[in-house]
Parts: sequence; C-alpha cells; structure tokens
Amino acid sequence: MKPRIYLDNNASTPLDPRVIQVIINDLNQEIGNPSSVHFFGQRLRNRITQSRHSLATFFKVKPSELVFTSGGTEGINMVIRGLFPQNPSCHILTSSIEHACVYRTVKLLEANGCSATYLNPGLWGAVTLDAVRSALRKDTRLIVLMAVNNETGVKTDIQSIAQIAQEANIPFLVDGVALLGKEEFTIPEGVSAMCFSGHKLHAPKGIGLTFIRSNFKVLPLLTGGNQEYGLRAGAENVSGIIGLTEAICMLKDELPQSTFRMEFLKNKLEQGIMQNLKNVIVNGEGPRVVNTTNLSFGGIEGETLLMNLDLEGIAVSHGSACSSGALEPSRILLNMGIPIESARSSIRFSLSRFNTEQEIERCIEIVVKVVTRLRKITRML
Repeated sequence: MKPRIYLDNNASTPLDPRVIQVIINDLNQEIGNPSSVHFFGQRLRNRITQSRHSLATFFKVKPSELVFTSGGTEGINMVIRGLFPQNPSCHILTSSIEHACVYRTVKLLEANGCSATYLNPGLWGAVTLDAVRSALRKDTRLIVLMAVNNETGVKTDIQSIAQIAQEANIPFLVDGVALLGKEEFTIPEGVSAMCFSGHKLHAPKGIGLTFIRSNFKVLPLLTGGNQEYGLRAGAENVSGIIGLTEAICMLKDELPQSTFRMEFLKNKLEQGIMQNLKNVIVNGEGPRVVNTTNLSFGGIEGETLLMNLDLEGIAVSHGSACSSGALEPSRILLNMGIPIESARSSIRFSLSRFNTEQEIERCIEIVVKVVTRLRKITRML
C-alpha cells in the first residue's frame, strides 16, 4: 500500500498525540454536568474555569471575554447575528472572498433588510486599507474580514484595519481560523471579536473559541441556560475545551520554530513544482501565511488533478472543504479576478507542523509526474 501524504490541513488537522492523551485522561474522569452544584459538577466547572484563564493568558485578554463554541462557523454566526437584530437596516462591510460562514450569513441578513458592501481584493488577494476607508458609511455597524484567506493563504492587514475601525468607532469582527497555530500574533486593540476553530490546529472537531471584547455587546445565538455568560446555552463540551486549551497553550513552545519549518517546506514545495513544470502560477500576490500555497496548473482540470493525486496517495484540495463536492470553480479565486480557466485548474496545498521534508520531496515528484501525464493526455484529445 502506498504511503499517504496529508496536505489538506486547512480543511482539518490531525490530532496532536498530546491533545489525545489529555482528552482521554479527562474522559476517564468526567462525570456529571458542569452546571451541577455537587462535587462532580463543580470539578468540571473548575476545569472549564482553569482552561478559560489559561487561554486568557495566552491571548492577553480577560477570561470573561472568551466564549467556548462548537467552532468558527458558530462563532461567526453568533457575533454577526447577535449584533444585527439590534440594527436590522444597517450596513456591513466585508469582502467577496470571505469563508462561506461569513459570506452566506451576510447574504441572508441582506435579504432581511441589511445592506452590505463586498470589497474585491484583486489579484493581490486581500482588501486594501484605502478600500476599507472608502467603503465606510455613516450607517456602517460592522466590519468583518478574515485574517488569512483559507484558500490562498493571503494575509489581511488586520492590525491597520483595526486602527481604522477603532478611529471610526465601528465594531470589527475577525475570522482568525486560518491564522491560529501558524504564526504568532496578538489581538489588536481595535478588534471587537475574533473566532477560532479547534480542528484547524490539532485539537478536536466540534470545539471552538470566540473572543468578544467586554465593551462589545451581542445577543446570544443559542438561548437556554446561562452557560458561557449567557451567550452560548447548553452543557459545555468539557473534554473538547480541555483539548482545545492544550492545543493552543502548547503553541507557546511550538512557535515560532514550527512557523519557520512550515514556511521552509511550503517554499520547497512551490519551488520544486515550479522548477520542474511550466505554466504553474501562485494564486495570490500578497504576503501569505506560512503553510498555504494555491497553485494553478495550466491546461489541466483541477478536479481531475485532485483525483489523480489522491490515487497516488496525496491529499490536497480544490478549495474550501465547505465547498467540496461542487464542480464549480472557486468563488474566492473568481472574485479575485483570476480567469475561470485558471480557477478551474487550481489546487490548494496546506501543511502542518507534522509534515516532513521527505513528504514534500515525495509530493513534488508525484505532482510533476501526474501533471506531465495529464497534459500529454490533454494534448492528445
């Protein structure tokens, strides 16, 4: 059986063995509900409190500003929907290349009376500061942008946009899912809320974290009990919270060494492919996060390339996992102004700190072989 190489870490990452062990230890001890007043319930409550304080120290925020969720999608929905019932006819400023959880949520709010501006990033791959400034309106009540594009890896200048938002006194929501675990960062003062997802950084699926600054008020998405300061009703996922906390807090030791290594491997992958194949283009001209490259292979259908690479043991993607199964070219790439033929021929490679140099060398060899074969077949047709 061929050894398989996983290079689709922007879709989901493998669990870190240390996280697995922490979760197993917790599951072996967990009894009760964290909201119960007896010994067992309060023991779980203390674990959640300890986790929240550890994460608050990591992010340099208040414990009361952290809300545990099921993931990035829920966090984004909680903030956007939690703000706009109070302002049903106000303006949202976002971009045309946001993740579906932002894009579709804003579209739904538009259908219910909100107005929205979708900034186009161009081939650069991220919105500019001038575009943000120019698009602000008197009725703008939220700016929502991603820190890192999950398909191209292009970074947004969140620090500078946060300053613009702060000066204009406009709430700023940041999708931080594709950033956390890749590079060191601090949450800028002008950011009102920021969302993260555990399974993107070697923690379990079904657990996430949302930072909501204490002076930024939103209504709860889920109502019921008083868990999570009344913002997220329902019994907490204690083992998921503990696993997420372990995965985030270990970044203090993992970064920046893992950052340097992922960037080295990403550059090696890009250079190895482009030195051996013609007509290969990197999608996104702006600075990119260290683990992601999105390449267009001229003359080949991306879906065909994806399937052939999978047969050779290489797991990559044609775009966001939330859009997998769709044969349409990536909305993100098209909205950047990339021609439809190039968008159709694009593949995303996303690495993690567990990938090895040997895997990258093997991937280069297989990609070159498969692309060369497919191009020969295409010319014969």
